Amino acid sequence: MTVLRTLFVTRRYWPHLGDDSSAWLYALADGLQRKGAAPEIVTPRYAASWPKNLRVCDVPIHRPLPAPRSEWSMGRYVRSLTQWLAEHAPEFDLIFADSLHEEAKAAVDAARRCGIPSVLRFGGSEGLSDAGWWQQNRLRKQYRQACRAADCLVAPRAFAEQELISIGCPRQRIVRIANGFPTAAISTATQRQQARKSLASANSDLHVAADDLVLVTTNRLQPESGIMDLVTALRRLQDECPRLQVWMLNDGELRESIFSHICSEGLQAMVKLPGTFCPIDDLIAAADLYVLPRDTEGLNYFLPRFVAAGVPAAVANTAESRTLMGAAMSHVAAFLPHSPEEIVNAVMSIVNDLPTARENARRARQLVLTHSFNDTVNAYLRVFLRLTGRSDSSSSNNYEPAS
Repeated sequence: MTVLRTLFVTRRYWPHLGDDSSAWLYALADGLQRKGAAPEIVTPRYAASWPKNLRVCDVPIHRPLPAPRSEWSMGRYVRSLTQWLAEHAPEFDLIFADSLHEEAKAAVDAARRCGIPSVLRFGGSEGLSDAGWWQQNRLRKQYRQACRAADCLVAPRAFAEQELISIGCPRQRIVRIANGFPTAAISTATQRQQARKSLASANSDLHVAADDLVLVTTNRLQPESGIMDLVTALRRLQDECPRLQVWMLNDGELRESIFSHICSEGLQAMVKLPGTFCPIDDLIAAADLYVLPRDTEGLNYFLPRFVAAGVPAAVANTAESRTLMGAAMSHVAAFLPHSPEEIVNAVMSIVNDLPTARENARRARQLVLTHSFNDTVNAYLRVFLRLTGRSDSSSSNNYEPAS
């Protein structure tokens, strides 16, 4: 059997792995490659100095076009992307787009021209989901039509499936594949200290005392991420737990205003803005707790990574987060979103009884790992093999490409 060559089409990839969706796609590409498939990525470049072609973890990345920066440049970007895909698609067995935005239409159109299958994945959550994006886009009819023409649509959860059905996508083409939870070991106290030393050697801002508690959050520094709810809660958290250290990973348009707030409140010793990290294994190992201030991002990759590693978590209590966590939601510190006071209460419930919080985190880990990320990778591989005529109902675990 020849190697399954799949082209992933996405707006953001390397080096944007601080982005929740990009990190998830990176993990999927890596998982498929480990199982013998040959994924490649096409994504725009965000600076003229970026190379047009490179390899990351042996996955080829193509960046033939500049990133769109306006509505006018978006039209040109989609046309150029469709042309590039049409030229290169014959080299692949299948095209996969990780959202239902402009790239989805380009992927479906190019795949149809070349006679290969197209697969689209419903992305985002709540108001920032693909369904929310459709409502704001004047060309939504074209994009919905493209979705209906795709050979397969992946719905990570029931809400996504319902939205796809509501725009007329054929039920028989919709496949439910959950995002999955990556398997990871629980860090010991020794491993936690070793991870902190390693991070401090790479970035001195991340130096912490031996008895400090480290809170990690990964939501981007943008208004819709909910990060300002946590920022507003910082003063009370510092007053109630002076040994708490807060690491706000990632970047965004609010970085300068957040830094100014931290300085004006005299919280520089408590709060660090180290930017984007990849990989995040040491960050997970170093953390005493993880906070998801809002569900607009983090549900694809970061929350599953921390929960699957047994890190106590404070999580915005929404329909989306409850769907993802299932029964494990009862073992995290859930709080109502849009409320700094609720965040303080949730964090302090963990800090004030860390042994119980860690035991709850172990129970949450046991529950979520019944939906492992390996199962997710296998499910995608089964879909890809079926659509390309390489397998019908056989297990993807039996896929053995020719060398």
